[in-house]
Amino acid sequence: MNGFLQNAREQFAENGVGIAASEDFFEGEIERHVHTYLEMRLIVSGYAQLICRKNVELALAGDLLILTPGVSHALHRCAGLSSQAVYFTKDVYENLCAFIGEIPFRTGIPALGLYRVRLGGGASCECVGLMERLNAEQAERKPGWRGQMRATLAELLVNFVRSRGEAVERTAQATATKQAYAVIQYIESHYAQPVTALNIAEAAGASADHVAKRFRQMAGMTPLEYLRAYRMRHALALLQAEELSVHEVAVQVGVPDISAFSKQFKGLFGFSPRQAKGMRGGREQ
Repeated sequence: MNGFLQNAREQFAENGVGIAASEDFFEGEIERHVHTYLEMRLIVSGYAQLICRKNVELALAGDLLILTPGVSHALHRCAGLSSQAVYFTKDVYENLCAFIGEIPFRTGIPALGLYRVRLGGGASCECVGLMERLNAEQAERKPGWRGQMRATLAELLVNFVRSRGEAVERTAQATATKQAYAVIQYIESHYAQPVTALNIAEAAGASADHVAKRFRQMAGMTPLEYLRAYRMRHALALLQAEELSVHEVAVQVGVPDISAFSKQFKGLFGFSPRQAKGMRGGREQ
Protein backbone atom coordinates (compact mmCIF):
# COMPACT_ATOMS: atom_id res chain seq x y z
CA MET A 1 0.00 0.00 0.00
CA ASN A 2 2.79 2.43 0.85
CA GLY A 3 4.09 2.03 -2.70
CA PHE A 4 0.81 3.23 -4.11
CA LEU A 5 0.63 6.11 -1.63
CA GLN A 6 3.92 7.31 -3.07
CA ASN A 7 2.61 6.66 -6.58
CA ALA A 8 -0.53 8.72 -5.84
CA ARG A 9 1.58 11.66 -4.75
CA GLU A 10 3.68 11.30 -7.89
CA GLN A 11 0.52 11.15 -10.02
CA PHE A 12 -0.73 14.37 -8.45
CA ALA A 13 2.55 16.11 -9.19
CA GLU A 14 2.89 14.69 -12.69
CA ASN A 15 -0.62 14.99 -14.09
CA GLY A 16 -1.55 18.37 -12.62
CA VAL A 17 -5.09 17.17 -11.81
CA GLY A 18 -4.81 16.27 -8.13
CA ILE A 19 -6.67 13.00 -8.82
CA ALA A 20 -5.27 9.45 -9.07
CA ALA A 21 -7.18 6.19 -9.59
CA SER A 22 -6.32 2.54 -8.97
CA GLU A 23 -7.73 -0.98 -9.18
CA ASP A 24 -6.52 -3.11 -6.27
CA PHE A 25 -6.63 -6.72 -5.08
CA PHE A 26 -5.56 -7.43 -1.51
CA GLU A 27 -4.93 -10.55 0.57
CA GLY A 28 -3.69 -10.54 4.15
CA GLU A 29 -3.06 -7.18 5.81
CA ILE A 30 -2.50 -3.61 4.68
CA GLU A 31 -0.49 -1.86 7.36
CA ARG A 32 -1.76 1.20 9.16
CA HIS A 33 -1.04 4.39 7.24
CA VAL A 34 -1.97 8.07 6.97
CA HIS A 35 -2.13 10.36 3.96
CA THR A 36 -2.71 14.04 3.30
CA TYR A 37 -5.42 13.60 0.67
CA LEU A 38 -8.88 12.03 0.50
CA GLU A 39 -9.51 8.42 -0.48
CA MET A 40 -12.74 7.05 -1.94
CA ARG A 41 -12.82 3.25 -2.14
CA LEU A 42 -15.51 0.95 -3.50
CA ILE A 43 -15.37 -2.66 -2.31
CA VAL A 44 -16.23 -4.74 -5.39
CA SER A 45 -15.88 -8.22 -3.90
CA GLY A 46 -14.46 -9.95 -0.84
CA TYR A 47 -14.18 -8.35 2.57
CA ALA A 48 -11.74 -7.08 5.21
CA GLN A 49 -11.62 -5.62 8.66
CA LEU A 50 -11.38 -1.84 8.27
CA ILE A 51 -9.56 -0.17 11.14
CA CYS A 52 -10.06 3.59 11.30
CA ARG A 53 -8.38 5.19 14.29
CA LYS A 54 -9.44 2.82 17.10
CA ASN A 55 -12.67 1.63 15.47
CA VAL A 56 -12.96 -1.75 13.73
CA GLU A 57 -15.63 -2.39 11.10
CA LEU A 58 -16.31 -5.02 8.46
CA ALA A 59 -15.84 -3.70 4.92
CA LEU A 60 -17.90 -5.74 2.46
CA ALA A 61 -18.74 -5.83 -1.24
CA GLY A 62 -20.98 -2.86 -2.05
CA ASP A 63 -19.47 -0.53 0.56
CA LEU A 64 -18.42 2.90 -0.70
CA LEU A 65 -16.00 4.57 1.70
CA ILE A 66 -14.49 8.02 1.95
CA LEU A 67 -11.47 8.46 4.23
CA THR A 68 -10.44 12.00 5.02
CA PRO A 69 -6.84 13.31 5.35
CA GLY A 70 -4.77 12.70 8.45
CA VAL A 71 -6.77 9.69 9.62
CA SER A 72 -4.86 6.55 10.56
CA HIS A 73 -6.39 3.46 8.96
CA ALA A 74 -5.59 -0.10 7.93
CA LEU A 75 -7.14 -3.18 6.34
CA HIS A 76 -6.79 -6.48 8.18
CA ARG A 77 -7.84 -10.02 7.25
CA CYS A 78 -8.33 -9.10 3.61
CA ALA A 79 -9.91 -12.07 1.83
CA GLY A 80 -10.20 -11.78 -1.93
CA LEU A 81 -10.63 -8.02 -1.52
CA SER A 82 -11.12 -6.47 -4.93
CA SER A 83 -11.67 -2.73 -4.91
CA GLN A 84 -11.60 0.43 -7.00
CA ALA A 85 -10.14 3.58 -5.49
CA VAL A 86 -9.70 7.23 -6.30
CA TYR A 87 -7.41 9.58 -4.38
CA PHE A 88 -7.81 13.36 -4.57
CA THR A 89 -6.35 16.42 -2.92
CA LYS A 90 -8.19 18.74 -0.55
CA ASP A 91 -8.01 21.52 -3.14
CA VAL A 92 -9.78 19.37 -5.72
CA TYR A 93 -12.36 18.35 -3.15
CA GLU A 94 -13.09 21.92 -2.04
CA ASN A 95 -13.45 23.09 -5.65
CA LEU A 96 -15.88 20.27 -6.39
CA CYS A 97 -17.83 21.06 -3.21
CA ALA A 98 -18.28 24.62 -4.41
CA PHE A 99 -19.44 23.29 -7.77
CA ILE A 100 -21.76 20.51 -6.51
CA GLY A 101 -23.08 22.01 -3.26
CA GLU A 102 -24.96 20.04 -0.61
CA ILE A 103 -21.98 17.96 0.46
CA PRO A 104 -22.74 17.03 4.08
CA PHE A 105 -19.10 16.70 5.11
CA ARG A 106 -17.63 19.71 3.33
CA THR A 107 -16.36 21.46 6.46
CA GLY A 108 -13.82 20.27 9.01
CA ILE A 109 -12.40 17.70 6.63
CA PRO A 110 -9.29 16.71 8.61
CA ALA A 111 -11.23 15.80 11.76
CA LEU A 112 -14.04 13.70 10.36
CA GLY A 113 -12.42 10.38 9.51
CA LEU A 114 -14.59 7.79 7.78
CA TYR A 115 -17.79 8.18 5.76
CA ARG A 116 -19.50 5.06 4.54
CA VAL A 117 -22.58 4.08 2.58
CA ARG A 118 -23.78 0.68 1.43
CA LEU A 119 -24.86 0.72 -2.19
CA GLY A 120 -27.60 -1.33 -3.83
CA GLY A 121 -26.70 -3.50 -6.84
CA GLY A 122 -27.48 -0.88 -9.49
CA ALA A 123 -25.70 1.95 -7.68
CA SER A 124 -22.68 -0.28 -7.05
CA CYS A 125 -22.41 -1.19 -10.75
CA GLU A 126 -22.70 2.49 -11.68
CA CYS A 127 -19.87 3.40 -9.30
CA VAL A 128 -17.68 0.60 -10.68
CA GLY A 129 -18.25 2.04 -14.16
CA LEU A 130 -17.26 5.52 -13.00
CA MET A 131 -14.14 4.22 -11.26
CA GLU A 132 -13.17 2.32 -14.41
CA ARG A 133 -13.67 5.49 -16.44
CA LEU A 134 -11.26 7.32 -14.12
CA ASN A 135 -8.64 4.60 -14.58
CA ALA A 136 -9.09 4.72 -18.37
CA GLU A 137 -8.82 8.51 -18.53
CA GLN A 138 -5.71 8.39 -16.34
CA ALA A 139 -4.08 5.76 -18.55
CA GLU A 140 -5.10 6.95 -22.02
CA ARG A 141 -4.91 10.75 -21.56
CA LYS A 142 -7.03 11.61 -24.54
CA PRO A 143 -7.79 15.30 -25.24
CA GLY A 144 -9.77 16.76 -22.34
CA TRP A 145 -8.85 13.93 -19.96
CA ARG A 146 -8.16 16.24 -16.99
CA GLY A 147 -11.61 17.79 -17.22
CA GLN A 148 -13.18 14.35 -17.65
CA MET A 149 -11.45 13.08 -14.49
CA ARG A 150 -12.79 16.04 -12.49
CA ALA A 151 -16.30 15.53 -13.93
CA THR A 152 -16.25 11.81 -13.17
CA LEU A 153 -15.09 12.40 -9.60
CA ALA A 154 -17.87 14.97 -9.20
CA GLU A 155 -20.37 12.34 -10.39
CA LEU A 156 -19.02 9.86 -7.86
CA LEU A 157 -19.41 12.40 -5.05
CA VAL A 158 -22.98 13.14 -6.14
CA ASN A 159 -23.76 9.41 -6.09
CA PHE A 160 -22.28 9.16 -2.61
CA VAL A 161 -24.35 12.08 -1.33
CA ARG A 162 -27.56 10.71 -2.83
CA SER A 163 -26.93 7.24 -1.44
CA ARG A 164 -26.38 8.66 2.05
CA GLY A 165 -29.54 10.74 1.76
CA GLU A 166 -31.67 7.80 0.71
CA ALA A 167 -30.75 5.73 3.81
CA VAL A 168 -30.82 2.50 1.84
CA GLU A 169 -32.30 -0.32 3.95
CA ARG A 170 -30.46 0.78 7.06
CA THR A 171 -32.17 -1.72 9.37
CA ALA A 172 -31.67 -4.61 6.95
CA GLN A 173 -28.09 -3.53 6.40
CA ALA A 174 -27.37 -3.48 10.13
CA THR A 175 -28.92 -6.94 10.55
CA ALA A 176 -27.00 -8.37 7.60
CA THR A 177 -23.73 -6.90 8.83
CA LYS A 178 -24.33 -8.31 12.31
CA GLN A 179 -25.01 -11.73 10.78
CA ALA A 180 -21.84 -11.53 8.68
CA TYR A 181 -19.81 -10.76 11.81
CA ALA A 182 -21.45 -13.72 13.57
CA VAL A 183 -20.59 -16.03 10.66
CA ILE A 184 -16.95 -14.94 10.57
CA GLN A 185 -16.54 -15.10 14.35
CA TYR A 186 -18.09 -18.57 14.51
CA ILE A 187 -15.93 -19.93 11.70
CA GLU A 188 -12.71 -18.46 13.05
CA SER A 189 -13.47 -19.91 16.49
CA HIS A 190 -14.58 -23.36 15.30
CA TYR A 191 -12.69 -24.02 12.04
CA ALA A 192 -10.70 -26.87 13.62
CA GLN A 193 -13.94 -28.71 14.41
CA PRO A 194 -16.57 -30.25 12.11
CA VAL A 195 -18.69 -27.31 10.89
CA THR A 196 -21.91 -27.50 8.86
CA ALA A 197 -24.06 -24.88 7.18
CA LEU A 198 -26.63 -25.47 9.94
CA ASN A 199 -24.06 -24.75 12.66
CA ILE A 200 -23.18 -21.48 10.97
CA ALA A 201 -26.82 -20.52 10.48
CA GLU A 202 -27.60 -21.14 14.14
CA ALA A 203 -24.70 -18.89 15.15
CA ALA A 204 -26.05 -16.14 12.87
CA GLY A 205 -29.64 -16.59 14.07
CA ALA A 206 -31.25 -17.24 10.68
CA SER A 207 -31.94 -20.04 8.21
CA ALA A 208 -29.03 -21.62 6.33
CA ASP A 209 -30.36 -20.45 2.95
CA HIS A 210 -30.85 -16.87 4.18
CA VAL A 211 -27.41 -16.70 5.77
CA ALA A 212 -25.72 -18.12 2.67
CA LYS A 213 -27.52 -15.67 0.38
CA ARG A 214 -26.84 -12.59 2.51
CA PHE A 215 -23.22 -13.53 3.20
CA ARG A 216 -22.58 -14.08 -0.52
CA GLN A 217 -24.12 -10.67 -1.30
CA MET A 218 -21.88 -8.98 1.25
CA ALA A 219 -18.65 -10.99 0.97
CA GLY A 220 -18.76 -12.47 -2.52
CA MET A 221 -18.69 -16.06 -1.25
CA THR A 222 -20.81 -18.42 0.85
CA PRO A 223 -20.02 -19.15 4.52
CA LEU A 224 -18.77 -22.64 3.60
CA GLU A 225 -16.50 -21.17 0.93
CA TYR A 226 -15.14 -18.77 3.54
CA LEU A 227 -14.64 -21.69 5.93
CA ARG A 228 -12.62 -23.62 3.33
CA ALA A 229 -10.52 -20.57 2.46
CA TYR A 230 -9.88 -19.75 6.12
CA ARG A 231 -8.83 -23.34 6.87
CA MET A 232 -6.47 -23.49 3.90
CA ARG A 233 -4.84 -20.12 4.62
CA HIS A 234 -4.24 -21.24 8.19
CA ALA A 235 -2.90 -24.56 6.89
CA LEU A 236 -0.44 -22.75 4.62
CA ALA A 237 0.89 -20.75 7.56
CA LEU A 238 1.31 -23.94 9.63
CA LEU A 239 3.01 -25.81 6.80
CA GLN A 240 5.54 -23.04 6.28
CA ALA A 241 6.12 -22.14 9.92
CA GLU A 242 5.76 -25.35 11.98
CA GLU A 243 7.52 -28.72 12.08
CA LEU A 244 4.27 -30.58 11.43
CA SER A 245 3.44 -33.25 8.90
CA VAL A 246 0.83 -32.61 6.20
CA HIS A 247 -1.57 -34.94 8.03
CA GLU A 248 -1.02 -33.17 11.36
CA VAL A 249 -1.80 -29.84 9.73
CA ALA A 250 -4.89 -31.27 8.05
CA VAL A 251 -6.19 -32.45 11.41
CA GLN A 252 -5.43 -29.10 13.07
CA VAL A 253 -7.48 -27.18 10.51
CA GLY A 254 -10.49 -29.49 10.68
CA VAL A 255 -10.02 -31.53 7.47
CA PRO A 256 -8.58 -34.86 8.69
CA ASP A 257 -9.26 -36.59 5.34
CA ILE A 258 -5.87 -36.08 3.70
CA SER A 259 -7.27 -36.50 0.19
CA ALA A 260 -9.98 -33.86 0.74
CA PHE A 261 -7.45 -31.58 2.45
CA SER A 262 -4.96 -31.82 -0.42
CA LYS A 263 -7.68 -31.20 -3.01
CA GLN A 264 -8.98 -28.10 -1.22
CA PHE A 265 -5.46 -26.78 -0.61
CA LYS A 266 -4.32 -27.16 -4.21
CA GLY A 267 -7.62 -25.75 -5.47
CA LEU A 268 -6.99 -22.53 -3.54
CA PHE A 269 -3.23 -22.07 -3.95
CA GLY A 270 -2.38 -23.98 -7.13
CA PHE A 271 0.27 -26.14 -5.43
CA SER A 272 0.11 -29.12 -3.08
CA PRO A 273 0.60 -29.14 0.71
CA ARG A 274 3.84 -31.10 0.21
CA GLN A 275 5.10 -28.45 -2.18
CA ALA A 276 4.21 -25.82 0.41
CA LYS A 277 6.35 -27.64 2.96
CA GLY A 278 9.12 -27.92 0.41
CA MET A 279 9.29 -24.13 0.32
CA ARG A 280 10.84 -24.27 3.79
CA GLY A 281 11.80 -27.92 4.38
CA GLY A 282 10.49 -30.20 7.13
CA ARG A 283 8.70 -33.54 7.31
CA GLU A 284 6.19 -34.41 4.60
CA GLN A 285 4.39 -37.33 6.21
